[in-house]
Amino acid sequence: MNFFLELLQTPTIILAIVALIGLIAQRKKFSEVLSGTVKTALGYLVLSAGSSLLVTEILPFVGLFQEVFNLSGFATGSEIIVGAMQDAVPVIASTSAIIMGAGFLVNILLARITPLKYIFLTGHMMWINSVAVAFCLYSAGMSSGAIIGIGIVLQGIILTLIPAIAQPVVRKITGSDDFAIGHLTTLGTVSSAYVGKLVGKGSKSAEDMKLPEGLKFFKDTSMSIAIVMFVFYMLVVILAGPESVGAYSGGTNYLIYGLLKALGFTYGL
Repeated sequence: MNFFLELLQTPTIILAIVALIGLIAQRKKFSEVLSGTVKTALGYLVLSAGSSLLVTEILPFVGLFQEVFNLSGFATGSEIIVGAMQDAVPVIASTSAIIMGAGFLVNILLARITPLKYIFLTGHMMWINSVAVAFCLYSAGMSSGAIIGIGIVLQGIILTLIPAIAQPVVRKITGSDDFAIGHLTTLGTVSSAYVGKLVGKGSKSAEDMKLPEGLKFFKDTSMSIAIVMFVFYMLVVILAGPESVGAYSGGTNYLIYGLLKALGFTYGL
């Protein structure tokens, strides 16, 4: 019995089961079902490792930033936050896994019986949302059972509504309903689309912008993030000085430490 309970509380397994159900529902071949299920589990493990790495790489920056500028601050980022919450509060880790898996089943049910025919398949967004739901209910002082029960329903409703909210804009841009977008930034992006419709008539699309040949590397997300983090990290370590950085670097030269942390953050992201 403990085996099955622990199985249901393991996010990696739950997400793999979600992928398995989705692939079977799409009537994929056995080889595709097997491959997709295993890759989903591996993808979650990579995502979890990346989240942990992000926390490790950004915390020294936060500490040094506070010391240099005498300001209190914190690092944000969905993967960073939910990873930290799961590590810090075991109840959130275990309940969010069940919420993620069972909430997906509610999503399928709602897509079946309501006019909203949307099944949310963006795995890491499902994970982030399930942790956020579990955290909110946990913060409200609810028991594990209540967190799971209410969380499953909320998760299913949210997963169903988000693509539906975005679909009018998606349809406008693509000219069809061939696919939908499942992302937690939907409210912001849809609002931006309507604002853009009001104020952006006749303006040049960012897609049409042409960068000089020597700056085209900025189109590579990894390069852009690495450069930005390098600038910020080096600024902070230089202002903090070798002695302050030494408390974090374990003897590594403070400039090299800043460079490695900037690259490490990019790798984790």
